[in-house]
Parts: sequence; C-alpha cells; structure tokens
Amino acid sequence: MGWFWGPSAVEIRDFLAAQEPVVLMGRGHSGTRVLAYAVQALGVNLGFTERMASGDPEDKRFRRGMAKLARRWDVGDTPPERDLRKFRKLVYQWYQRIRPAGPWGWKYPETYLMAPHVHATFPRARYLHIVRDGRDLAFKRHRTNDPTTQLGRMVLSKIGAVDEPGYIRGAVSWAYQVDLYADFAARALPPDRTLDLTFEELCADPVGVTRRVAAFLSLPVPDSAVQFLSGFTNPDKIADHRVRLPERIQAVEARIGPTLRRFGYLPADSSGAGDAAHAAEQVRRPLA
Repeated sequence: MGWFWGPSAVEIRDFLAAQEPVVLMGRGHSGTRVLAYAVQALGVNLGFTERMASGDPEDKRFRRGMAKLARRWDVGDTPPERDLRKFRKLVYQWYQRIRPAGPWGWKYPETYLMAPHVHATFPRARYLHIVRDGRDLAFKRHRTNDPTTQLGRMVLSKIGAVDEPGYIRGAVSWAYQVDLYADFAARALPPDRTLDLTFEELCADPVGVTRRVAAFLSLPVPDSAVQFLSGFTNPDKIADHRVRLPERIQAVEARIGPTLRRFGYLPADSSGAGDAAHAAEQVRRPLA
C-alpha cells in the first residue's frame, strides 16, 4: 500500500485564496440563524440541515475548532502566520467534508471576532453583516458575554466588564464586537464584497431582505425560498427590550450610547439615556 500525502500548507493557502465563501457576520442572537436559513434557501451550502436548528455547521470539529481559534481574535489586522495556518487547515478540512457543488460559506457567531483571519485567508469572500439593537442584546446570554466561558472571560477582560451586571456585560460585549467588525470592514474590506443588514428589517420583511441578499450574491430567488420564508419571522421580536426595567435600559443607553447612535438605534442628538421607546416605534432602515 502506498503512502498518501495531503496538500501542503502553501497549496491549502492558494486553494482557499481562490474561493469566494459567503460568510455571515453578526453577534449571536442578532438574527444570524434566520439569515442562515434564508441564505441556504437561496442555494448556498452553509453545512447545516434541519437537524441543526441554530443554522451553525453540523460538523462538531469545525464548530469546536472555530470556538478555540476565536480565543486568538485580538491580534490586530494581520494575524500571525501560525494562527492563519490553523484557521486555513480547519476551514479546508471542513470544505473537503461538505464538498459543496456550488456557492458555500458558513454562519458561526464566533467568526464575528475573526474578520482579519477570514479576509487574510479569503480575499474574495463575500460578507453578510447583520446588526440588532444592542439594547435587545444586553439581555441575551452568549458565549462572548458569559464570564464562565474562556472566550467570554477573555472578551470581558479586554473591555473591563467582567464584574459588571449581566445586562451591562451583554451590552458592552455587543458594542465592542459590532464596532470591532465595522471598523475593520471600513479599513480593509472592499465595499462591493459586503452587505449590511439589520435584524429589524429581516423580521419585518424576510422575503424582501432575502431578495436583496440574492441580488448581492447574484443568485436567483426560488419560489420555494419565498414560500419557506413567508411568515418565518416574528416582528414582535423587534425592540423586545421594551419589556425590561426602564432604569436598566437607561443604564445600557448611557453605557453604549455612541454605538447605538452609530447604527441608528438612537437619534444622533440623543444623550443615550431615557430613549428606550425609540426602536420600539420604528423598524430599522437598512444600514448605509
């Protein structure tokens, strides 16, 4: 029996550099799951079936590897080559397992911290970026605002929020991540390779948003996708922070007001306090 030699690190690097994956970017609980279902309905292989209700890839090795690599997010715009080799190997092995016949990509929230890794590996990648009101996210538990997880402790330590109340941890973790991605995208990503969306518009008009995504990806919209997405979302989830204690909402707005204003969730002239009804009264418009 002869020996089988796999591709070299250089061959993997060059193979991936020629690929055009569709990468869904967004903080967990921002609508990435719904967006993943919409994108896969368009024919993009994201590596999940109905067995994986979250829309994350079903491959445990890929998910665990991404979660581990995400702990090395804080390396600047140019990740070290040793980190990139690990990232490339993980994605390449997963690609070989799913064997996509057409467009492919993935949704995994921890990727949100790793835009430099994705861009360095896939200069031709296309990014779907979805944002949700940070006041909603303040009250959602996620790995990146949970101090009992290794990644959560690392992120919260980075932003000095380990000992804050849970809703403040959620808020500042959201603000840190959306600003981190948006700043990197503005510096490094070609504008024609990115599409910005909001959870609010996706909830209000899933078919319309999917048509925008399809146009961005140059894909047709099958009738089956329209039928599937009609009624798939719940507009009542828009601004669901409105049921929280007003004093907590005010504390969140005071803490992350600049980021809320940056993404249109508070008026530009707002002080960041006492405006908790703003998002409940209107559906967010698409980001510019």
